[in-house]
Amino acid sequence: MSARDQEFSGTVNGDVAGRDVVNIHVPAEKPESERQAAFKRHTGIHCSREVRHHLERLMEHHGFTAQELARAWNVGSLVWDQQARRLRSNARKLDLTAGWAGMAVMTTVLVIALVETMFRVTSPYLKPALLFGTCVAYIFMTKFVLLATILPQVTARRVEKTQADLQK
Repeated sequence: MSARDQEFSGTVNGDVAGRDVVNIHVPAEKPESERQAAFKRHTGIHCSREVRHHLERLMEHHGFTAQELARAWNVGSLVWDQQARRLRSNARKLDLTAGWAGMAVMTTVLVIALVETMFRVTSPYLKPALLFGTCVAYIFMTKFVLLATILPQVTARRVEKTQADLQK
C-alpha cells in the first residue's frame, strides 16, 4: 500500500483536502493568560509577555535558572526597561557592598560573642550547646543575607553582561 492509499480509521486533528491530511497534530493555541499563569506557577515571576520571552530565552540559551532569575526579579535587582525594550540590572554597587559589609559585621559580632561566652561559661554541657546554636544561627543568617542581597545583585549583573555581549 502506498502513502497515497492510506486510510485513517481514527479521528484526525486538522483539515482533509481530498486524500491529503493538512495540519495534523497541531495543538490548539493557549491564551496569553494561561501562559502567564503557567509561567508564574513554574518560576514565581509574574510579568508581561515580552518580559517572559526574554526570561525564557535567558534560561534556554544562556544557562540561567528560574530560581535565580525569580530571586533577582522579586527583589528588584532585575527590572524591565520599557524604553530600551530589554531587561536591565537595577543592582547598585552600594547594595552589593552593603551585603558583603553585612556579612563581615555579622561574622565579627558572632565570633566575638562566641569567644566571650566560651570564656565565661564553665559547664562542659553548655559550651557545646552554645557553640552548636551559634553555628546554626550563623548558617541561617548567612543564607538569608546571601539570598536577599548578594545573589540577586550578582544575577542581575550577569543578565546585563549577557545582554551586552549579545548586542555586540
